[in-house]
Amino acid sequence: MKENMQSPLVSIIVVNYNGEKYIQKCIASLLKTEYSPFELIVVDNNSTDKSIEIITEKFGKDRRLRIIRNTKNVGFAEGNNIGCRYSRGKYLAFINNDTEVDPNWLKELINVIENNSDVGACQSKLVLMGTHLLDGTGDFITVHGIAFIRGHNVAETREHQIEQIFSPRAAAMIINKRIFEKIGEFDSDYFAGYEDVDLGWRIRLLGKKVVFVPKSVVYHIGRASTKKMGQIEAYHKHKNCIATAIKNYNLRNLFFRLPFTIIYRFLLGISPFKETQVISQSGFAVIKAILWNITNFRKIWKKRLFVQVNIRRVKDKDLEKLMLSKQFEINFLRWFLLYRKKYHFWKYLNQLIESDINVKRIGKKNEK
Repeated sequence: MKENMQSPLVSIIVVNYNGEKYIQKCIASLLKTEYSPFELIVVDNNSTDKSIEIITEKFGKDRRLRIIRNTKNVGFAEGNNIGCRYSRGKYLAFINNDTEVDPNWLKELINVIENNSDVGACQSKLVLMGTHLLDGTGDFITVHGIAFIRGHNVAETREHQIEQIFSPRAAAMIINKRIFEKIGEFDSDYFAGYEDVDLGWRIRLLGKKVVFVPKSVVYHIGRASTKKMGQIEAYHKHKNCIATAIKNYNLRNLFFRLPFTIIYRFLLGISPFKETQVISQSGFAVIKAILWNITNFRKIWKKRLFVQVNIRRVKDKDLEKLMLSKQFEINFLRWFLLYRKKYHFWKYLNQLIESDINVKRIGKKNEK
């Protein structure tokens, strides 16, 4: 797409909380983006470090930049929602504060989303900062609602194409603002974790595609703000996963699958393995997450009604074509029981995801 007067305005939104170690390089790279027009909105969640001073001193004179200061830490999800409410763009690009972007990252995303009306959102290729390893090429969930990152902490083993994924990672994604508002924005109760999986699920229910754009490259440190949260991060991931299942499954699948979702979360929560340490802080975090969903069930059910009545255009059986199968879940558990000493965890997981997706692609071709 040629950049001209017809190019759509993009609102780039960065949520920041105590990101003084990363924010200068992040903002500097974003302002070098080879696309126009764009505006850059930094939403600060009441940082107590020198983040705002750094941004103001280094970039305060750039008219493309606006800083929104919250009076408290409202979390990543609501921080992005606030950024949306101040935005003027046709598209919203969400970027983490611990990233640096390739100059053409936004141009590549716009080339796809602007020229494909059936695409609701796109994700960039995330690369672990300072390495040649991938950080993520799209999220996929199992049929029981457990999310896995494809291409995390592994070398790129194949040439990726523009291809469908289940949901985009909010570390580097773009979405049509109209669609974002139509499906209810990020869930403000999520604070941290699963907000992007939940959003992607609702995009899918609306009948729009979510795609991975490999030529859009973003370098990512990862969990710069959340890794200090400890059990609080684990708690939010557990509670948000359960709430996501409650809101988005049809009634039959909710009844039959939610118990397994909770069981899987508990097993992950008590896992003694370092590979799952991000969410395996303790079983207590899972119990706390379950109790939150029970005490807030009426509120969650109200959100569910909004999703099922106002958003849903696609049946669950059609969405399952992009979900990871029950066999994937079995093979995933096998690593802990049988293959832990034999195979590298992240390579094993990535191969499982890739093979599960390939089986479905082959099956789909054979049906034609």
